Amino acid sequence: MATDILGGFDEGGQYPSEVPDPFDLGIFDAAPGMDPGTYGEATGKKGYQFGDPDSSSVSASNIFGWTWFGNWAKNTLPADHPIRVFLADWVKKFEDAAAADLTGVGPVKNTDVLIADFEMALWEQPWWKEFDASWQAVQRLRYGTDVPAGEYQALIDSTVRYIGEVASGLGLVDPRTGALTLDLESADIIEFAEEIILNASDVVNGLPSLNSTEANRLIEQELLTERGLDTAEGDLVVGGGSLQNLYNQLKNFADSNYLAIDSEELWDLAVSVKREDVTQGWAIDRILEKVGDQYSFLDGSSILNRITGRDTTATGTYSSLKNHLSPVRTALADTWELGANEVNLQDIFGSDLGSLVTGEGADERFKNSREIRQWARLQPQFKETQGYANGMSNIARSMLQMFGAR
Repeated sequence: MATDILGGFDEGGQYPSEVPDPFDLGIFDAAPGMDPGTYGEATGKKGYQFGDPDSSSVSASNIFGWTWFGNWAKNTLPADHPIRVFLADWVKKFEDAAAADLTGVGPVKNTDVLIADFEMALWEQPWWKEFDASWQAVQRLRYGTDVPAGEYQALIDSTVRYIGEVASGLGLVDPRTGALTLDLESADIIEFAEEIILNASDVVNGLPSLNSTEANRLIEQELLTERGLDTAEGDLVVGGGSLQNLYNQLKNFADSNYLAIDSEELWDLAVSVKREDVTQGWAIDRILEKVGDQYSFLDGSSILNRITGRDTTATGTYSSLKNHLSPVRTALADTWELGANEVNLQDIFGSDLGSLVTGEGADERFKNSREIRQWARLQPQFKETQGYANGMSNIARSMLQMFGAR
């Protein structure tokens, strides 16, 4: 794309109307609707006219002031900032070149050479190397003169709405009313929206376009306060959403291994995963490590290896203590004539399954199915079963027969 530099004067000693700009900076584009006496065709020549150097209509210092880069510098940097000093120096160089070409006074520098010198000097500046394509696209949209007015504000508004959508998806709402727990009209949120635009945008056709993956990451990190695993911060109160779902998922890992883990610790892990402070795999491993801590007699066993040995973060692919003790639960349910889902081992043997453990020292282990059947028949629940009733009926009939009754 070509960019008119200092007005694009006609042939006959003037600058060519267009020169190549390999960096497509747009720095010298004049603003639409500017006073033609300043950058118009008042003298009958094309482009941005300087006219008589002594004329009050001459305003070469506005070359940068009416462009995205110059407007950005003017609106965000103090006058003595190195970037503004750099720009002012190059404005002077272009002014001098234009004046020399118009008046014949002073050395005339070839336009192509002058542009190449400017671009080379720009790329040599350490600060320019920090202004990536995304940053440039955002500033063009905000301070440029070749985009419709209000486009940058429209982008802020849509980004604020997106923040609200992500917050709602997380579940940052009042559980009773479903209303968001953050004020989207606050100055902090609007400022944060601008940060997202700057740091989470791709460049599409020269304009910033929100990268949803990166935006989600930044929003989650901002809205979810970092939590310490060893700090008392209490439970998190949220509505339905991805954060609650993640908490439920982690809790299922704890429950399926009969672990006594405080809900606060599970919230710490859920928030840390959402903020990407830790991975989901790390959080699951931390939970599963507690199996060996709580049931120390499993340490080094094939049971514990099956529970903690899977190198994956996908749910449903781990073994669990619940799976290992499934035969025990089935034996108990069968003895008491209950459905397997009606038997909760923690309700019967304690939250730590202490009453299900037998033996001491190296012989400590969980009771097996045979032992559980024997135990179950000694419990009051067995007396409520049909099997017990039938058994007692048979015993009574046998007693009667023994004494001659029919």
